[in-house]
Amino acid sequence: MHRLLQAIADRSGRRSVLYLLALAVALGGVVAIVVAANSQESAPTPPASAAGTINVNGPTIQPTTSSTGSPRTTGSAKPRQQAPAAPAPLAASVPTTIDIPAINVHSAVISIGQDANGTLAVPQPGPDLNKAAWYNGSVTPGQDGPSVIEGHIDSVYGPSVFFQLGAIRPGNTIGITRADHSRMTFTVNAVRAYPSHAAFPTTEVYGADLGHPTLRLITCSNFDESTGHYVGNTVVFAHLTAIHAPSGH
Repeated sequence: MHRLLQAIADRSGRRSVLYLLALAVALGGVVAIVVAANSQESAPTPPASAAGTINVNGPTIQPTTSSTGSPRTTGSAKPRQQAPAAPAPLAASVPTTIDIPAINVHSAVISIGQDANGTLAVPQPGPDLNKAAWYNGSVTPGQDGPSVIEGHIDSVYGPSVFFQLGAIRPGNTIGITRADHSRMTFTVNAVRAYPSHAAFPTTEVYGADLGHPTLRLITCSNFDESTGHYVGNTVVFAHLTAIHAPSGH
C-alpha cells in the first residue's frame, strides 16, 4: 500500500499528495461497505461489454479478464482519440441530489467523512441509510479530479439506493445538483465489477483524471453466503459533459 501511494506521488507530483490521505482512507472505506443481504432479488452485475474506457482524457485503460471472469484493468500506452473538451471546472460546492434515470435513482446526497478508525464512513441506520453519500475527502462534483459518491446496495430492510448500479451502461447519464444550485450532467464511460476488495482499482478510482472533472459511484457486490458479507465492489466511472446554470441565480 505504501509503495502504491509513493508511486502515485512520484508520478503525479504535488497535487496528487492531496489525494494520498483520501486514497488510503477510501480504500479502507470500500472494505467497510458491507451490509447483510435480506432480499431474494439479486442485484445486477455489469457484463464485460460494459467495461468501457476509464480515462477518457488520456491513455486507454483496457479491461483484462481475471480467473473469475471479471474485468480488471491494466494501463496501455496505446493512444486514443481525445474526448471532446469537457466544460470548464467549477468552484467547490457540495452535491445535494443525484439522479440516474437509467436505473430510476433520485436521491438526496449527504456528506460523509471518516469513521473513528480512519476508514470511509457509510450511511448508518436511520433517515440517511438509503441515501447516496458524497465522500468529503474527494473534490465536489464539477471540480477537477474524481468526486466519489457511495451508496449501499441493500440493508436488512431490502434493496438500497445503489442496488441497480450494475445495470448502468456506458452512455447513460448522471445528474448532480449542488448547493450553489448548479446542475451538471456526467456521462458514464465505464461500469466494472471487482470480485474482491483486493482487486479494487484504487489508482483508477481515486488517482486518475486529476486534471478533469470526473465522477465515481461505488457500491458493494459479490455476496458471500458463507460469511454474510459482500466481498467485492461495483464501480461506475463517468466524466462531466454539461453544466446547466441555475435560473434566477
